[in-house]
Amino acid sequence: MDSNSTTLLPGQSAPIAIITATDQSGIVLIGTALTLAVSLTSLLMRGYMQLQIRHQFSHDDFVAMGSMLFSLLQSITVFIEVSKGFGKTISNISPNNLVQLQKAAYSSELFYIITLWLTKCSVAFLLLRLSPQKEHKLATYSILASSTLFMIISVFILAFRCDVAQPWIFINAQCTNLLVRWEVETVFDITTELALFSASIYLVKGLQLSLSKKVTVIFAFGLRLAYCSCDPPLGLPEPRIHVPRSDPPRCSCLGLHTDSNQLCRRGSYDSMPETIHGCS
Repeated sequence: MDSNSTTLLPGQSAPIAIITATDQSGIVLIGTALTLAVSLTSLLMRGYMQLQIRHQFSHDDFVAMGSMLFSLLQSITVFIEVSKGFGKTISNISPNNLVQLQKAAYSSELFYIITLWLTKCSVAFLLLRLSPQKEHKLATYSILASSTLFMIISVFILAFRCDVAQPWIFINAQCTNLLVRWEVETVFDITTELALFSASIYLVKGLQLSLSKKVTVIFAFGLRLAYCSCDPPLGLPEPRIHVPRSDPPRCSCLGLHTDSNQLCRRGSYDSMPETIHGCS
């Protein structure tokens, strides 16, 4: 039986979205809601552990809360995208909704960049709190400053694109080097992740800890490197630049990718300090 013609039983309500060959918005809703719930749970667990172990919050905790706030805003923009047709083929999207959809996608991408930056800042502040060495603190401050600079550059190169007067328009728009812009952002992201991981090795090197605890700390920080593989693939942004007027595949695939990417990343960042505190 076709999913579009399913008969509702007494007491049943209509589904929020129906997944069909031309409408995958239900998958977007499920993925965004699920990862957001995991991230919120991780942040609550982090707050609980902080109060139980340290009985106070530190700078890294407040920055993590800030990243959660921006991630929530980013998720809201994805929900707005879905309400305007995100996940459907162009032929099934009302022309009146296309501009609003693209504005929401544009906002989502900028929130994504800021959220990633805040998660890196949270990790950097955690390293500063754990480090007793002046040299290590100086190295961490350098990473923090570099990450901030990279974030500002990424926001500018992604915010001012295509038509500067309407930079959110990407459907049937002539965007110059948009793929290169995302490649630059990805390089910035991976570079700072590697720097933070190196700083964690530098941190435990001078601490009076057993080898097993040092390995645990390095492993906890190293888990973040796996999420670099979630960065937008080099060929992914192109489909959302030049969308044919016929009946193309579902638009805005990059928005969904970056949303799930930053949500799953933040979940790892939020839960990571509990492993660290257990070794300190």
